[in-house]
Amino acid sequence: MDVPYLDVWSSAGPDPVQLARSIVSCRKNEETAFYVIDLDDLSFKLKLWREVLPRIEPHYAVKCNFNKVILKALVGLGVGFDCASKNEMRLLLSLGADPSKIVYAHPIKCPTYIRFAKERGIYRMTFDNERELEKIRDHFPEALLILRLRVVEKDCYTMTDKFGCPLDNVPSVLDAMRRLGLNLHGFSFHVGSQSQEDGTSVRALRVCKDAEKIALDFGCAPKLIDIGGGFDCNRGKETSFRKIAETIGTECDSLFPASEGYEIISEPGTFFVGSACSVCAMIVGKRDLKGMTQLYLNESVYVSLHMALCGDSYIQLQPLSGSEIFEKHTVGEGLYPTRIYGVSLDGIDRIIPCWQLPEMEIGDWILLFNQGAYSETIETPFNMLESPDRYYRSSSSDVIEAVRDLCDPEATDRVS
Repeated sequence: MDVPYLDVWSSAGPDPVQLARSIVSCRKNEETAFYVIDLDDLSFKLKLWREVLPRIEPHYAVKCNFNKVILKALVGLGVGFDCASKNEMRLLLSLGADPSKIVYAHPIKCPTYIRFAKERGIYRMTFDNERELEKIRDHFPEALLILRLRVVEKDCYTMTDKFGCPLDNVPSVLDAMRRLGLNLHGFSFHVGSQSQEDGTSVRALRVCKDAEKIALDFGCAPKLIDIGGGFDCNRGKETSFRKIAETIGTECDSLFPASEGYEIISEPGTFFVGSACSVCAMIVGKRDLKGMTQLYLNESVYVSLHMALCGDSYIQLQPLSGSEIFEKHTVGEGLYPTRIYGVSLDGIDRIIPCWQLPEMEIGDWILLFNQGAYSETIETPFNMLESPDRYYRSSSSDVIEAVRDLCDPEATDRVS
């Protein structure tokens, strides 16, 4: 392997496409797909977030991608974290995360997980019902409790039915808190994955304000608001994010002004890692049908391309032999109806239903962008398919040093 392991490229160094081409040329007869992970994209996203939502402190949702190198880089950038299990908390602490910047954001928790959080000094945790309060009273009565509220969602990844306290139930929950001697620290909500829209967020914030009024009647003065996640900022979505963020920021300032001591946090996942990771895959099969070309990649929805099961509107791809990026509605001369399948034997392993794409052949490589969210975390052993190698790039020597000890030069992780 001639690809440098820990060379630090300058800011003018290779972008992910150039790096992917270099890797393919060096790998020669290797046919395993691989990730190109751009750690600079994490820094860019944090800078963008703090520019447009300066009051709202992001807590990265670990469930979205628990790649150790990514987490270590985020620890170095000083963001907080949203965890849903003991192992997520343990992993973060092993990477040097500050316990005070971790929220145990799962409304339903195993007692052993609650005790683990207590032993490690992770005080903030969410809940949404009275029975959960009894567990917390028994195992961690000092916890700073965040009541997750139920809000109306419009996206296809809704969690309204599974989690969230209806506003009508807030009085009984607060009465139970008072009886059990527990602390109400704040309120939270989640409008659904990749579904932030102006109206949804505004309605959810107003539900929090209504809940706060009820809490005041119970003698509580919660000062934390957790606006959850659902932010999409994949390639080309920066303008849309800015618009949504402006609306959310204005509403937060109106309902929960900083001058009154409110702290506002969030739980973005896809926002940080969605566009940071690209997957480079090789065409290993081709069928020419009447009116349609079918291509087969050495990758799968069971490995790194799981989100293709949720639709293809977020995908962008670029053949490494060309310079054009293709999307769902791309049209033009020299393009043909093309369907792309994954390599598994399952018929649902379809990545692209039907796009207009250029002629491609077996042995060609393509780079699929926006593959960082829920890829590594949902990878399965179906058909015993190989996990992709991982190559990282960064123009920051500080980032390289921060993650150096996590990359094994003899394994499948590389930093360039």
